[in-house]
Amino acid sequence: MKKLLIFIFACGLHNAYSQTANILSEFPFVRDSIEMDGYTYYIDKIGDIATYLYNANNRAWSAEMTYASGEPLPAEIPTKGQKSLNVTTIQRQTLSNIVDNSFSAEQIEKFDDEEIFISLHISPITGHVTDVYFMFLESEYATALPVSIYREIELAIKSSFCFEVTDFGKNLNYCFYFWIQCPKGRIEVTPTIPEATDDGSGGGGFTGNPIGNNTDIITSAGGR
Repeated sequence: MKKLLIFIFACGLHNAYSQTANILSEFPFVRDSIEMDGYTYYIDKIGDIATYLYNANNRAWSAEMTYASGEPLPAEIPTKGQKSLNVTTIQRQTLSNIVDNSFSAEQIEKFDDEEIFISLHISPITGHVTDVYFMFLESEYATALPVSIYREIELAIKSSFCFEVTDFGKNLNYCFYFWIQCPKGRIEVTPTIPEATDDGSGGGGFTGNPIGNNTDIITSAGGR
């Protein structure tokens, strides 16, 4: 089951969510909510297979991509290689860095190589991210972490990106982008030069690279 779900997402099909929803509809569904200061998140658990975490203001994660008029996309669209977005290498790496830098080294030690599926719904009009979804397969630790971590990722993504929408994407109800990532955690930095002294010597300096370093991610711009 896990391999099947990964295959669906990795193929980048325009109706990946609806296909996943059809598969998971056979399993027990339980929705919980977490009330925070000024925001609410839903936790949708599908049996012991998958868990979705997302802002309560989002559209449903199973909402199917259609034309803006509501007309369903033809089944042959994926085979024609239609893209809804043009995503640059720098944007892909920045997304990866945002996730990496949201987790501490101590948290990553307990992650046990768990993967996070991160999906974005993007406005076909403005190119801005409207919805962020997190999905975990057979996860224990990642879903037990504070929701504030995922809130931080969501807000960072929404404030940092404006994607280029293709002519095809402009005709859709939303554009879709996702990637699969095993977080590496933020690189802890430590001073390497003594504090400044009265004679002006010493001061600042760090070891390591303060930028996230994960490049092993699977991505798709959707509409394919």
